Amino acid sequence: MFSGAARAQEQTAENAQRFIAQIAGLGQMTYAYRYMFKNSYNGYQMTFEKSFFIDESGDQPRMVWYDRTVAPLWDVESSSRCSTAFRHKNTMPTTVAPSSLSDIETGDATQSMDWRRIVTVEVDGADVVVAETPRGDAQLSHRFGLPSADLAARMGYAMTVLRVSCDQTGGTGF
Repeated sequence: MFSGAARAQEQTAENAQRFIAQIAGLGQMTYAYRYMFKNSYNGYQMTFEKSFFIDESGDQPRMVWYDRTVAPLWDVESSSRCSTAFRHKNTMPTTVAPSSLSDIETGDATQSMDWRRIVTVEVDGADVVVAETPRGDAQLSHRFGLPSADLAARMGYAMTVLRVSCDQTGGTGF
């Protein structure tokens, strides 16, 4: 026999941060990002899985595509209720003007999420896509992959709690 009624945890920014850290700590969340630019190169844009650079070392500029790493994230930390930092694998050029695929490397990187800058959280199957407020001519989106659609729905809800509770205009009633 149980003593007392089961008590549901409060859905706060702090508990949402804890949930994200726990799922990541279990190795159950992958990470990828993309920038969407207002001015694309001949209509091409970076995707979560692929990116490109323009090789201008020859007579004519040419686009060179490369695969981007989508891998588990780790070391999730929250320095404040509206900030989440984590480590992930990142594939990117090692030089400002890459000219070949040998200029592309994968290494460890740190990413920070400022939940006050998040404009949308969307669940798409087993993925959660989080978009930041556009900066200049680019919008940064983050994709978090989960092992199931059910877990992605829970993660999307936790991230929505963070977005809404960190919205600086939330107290205005609009």
